Amino acid sequence: MRYNPAMSSLSREFLERMPKIELHVHLEGAIPRPALDELARKYGLAPFTDLLDRPTERGRRPSFADFMDVWLRIGGLLREYEDYEFIAAALAGEFRRRNIIYAEVLFSPDRDSTAHLRPDRITEAVAEGFAQAPGWPVVRLIADFVRDNGPHAAGRALDALLAMNDRTIAGIGIGGSEASFPPAPFAPLFERARAAGLRTQAHAGESAGPESVWAAVRVLRVDRIAHGVRAREDADLVADLAASGMPLDMCPTSNVRTGAVDRIEDHPAAEFLRRGLKVTVNTDDPTLFGSALAGEFDLLVQTFDLGRNEIRTLLLNAANASWCGAEEKTRLRSRIEAFFVRA
Repeated sequence: MRYNPAMSSLSREFLERMPKIELHVHLEGAIPRPALDELARKYGLAPFTDLLDRPTERGRRPSFADFMDVWLRIGGLLREYEDYEFIAAALAGEFRRRNIIYAEVLFSPDRDSTAHLRPDRITEAVAEGFAQAPGWPVVRLIADFVRDNGPHAAGRALDALLAMNDRTIAGIGIGGSEASFPPAPFAPLFERARAAGLRTQAHAGESAGPESVWAAVRVLRVDRIAHGVRAREDADLVADLAASGMPLDMCPTSNVRTGAVDRIEDHPAAEFLRRGLKVTVNTDDPTLFGSALAGEFDLLVQTFDLGRNEIRTLLLNAANASWCGAEEKTRLRSRIEAFFVRA
């Protein structure tokens, strides 16, 4: 039998204990189930059942459209500022339980269901919720604008966020229906955010092809790519991403559940890592997909036989790609290195 370092030293218990970093997790898709059910009760609705962890009608596997439908239904439960504070506090507790020491949490202040709420007040409520877990995890926020609502809605929300002058906001991004809404109309918005000192990212190469990733890099000039799975279809793009050191925030379980890849065996995370791309591992929407960050690492270990040094590299990639200051990056790297020395 061939020696397998994953089986000897990278048990699930090891992966649970190691300090982890989340750079791509959506607030609306990460609400712990007890908190989600409590919100449903508050508004007289039935609890959510299995979300996307079940076949849809006629046995069809869930699609990206199904994911967006459930995500929007959950967002519809966030009707008051106190709801945002409540779910942020619940998520902070979940981060602690899962040994997540730093997180950049995406939230969408320009969803249709938030039209009656002010983006700055939503942001304050989310920040107040996370502040109820002082010390760690350290959490910063990314305003993730919905492509489907257009650049004008995103621009109004950005105006409100910039007026706050709040360092809780690390950056902005765009998500939503990637294939139907190309990023070019959002380019002036991204320029304005950069001028204000914010970092930028875009969902790209998830439900659209490599041309979407090229547009995020060349048109939006982003600092990070969210997903980037379909970049593998273009060898020149893969080479460019490797040469530039562009971080790719990859979410294996999510990509299988939404059909970005057919099977976990088809996921490019390990291939990209071994070719020198700056891959990070994330959950995206863990409540929707029944996933956890330790489980994402475990999935890659078991599927692609990742070794100890590769897991360490993934964690350090996340520390280096994070949108925090130099001192915080050093602290994150030190905690990761110390764990691997001791473990």
